[in-house]
Amino acid sequence: AQRHAREHIDLDFEELLAYARGLEKRASKN
Repeated sequence: AQRHAREHIDLDFEELLAYARGLEKRASKN
């Protein structure tokens, strides 16, 4: 169960990175 939770956290982290990159692209557009 602990390993599954860690994988879930990694997935959320990757989503956070993608979200941050999206914000950077939006900021560079402006």
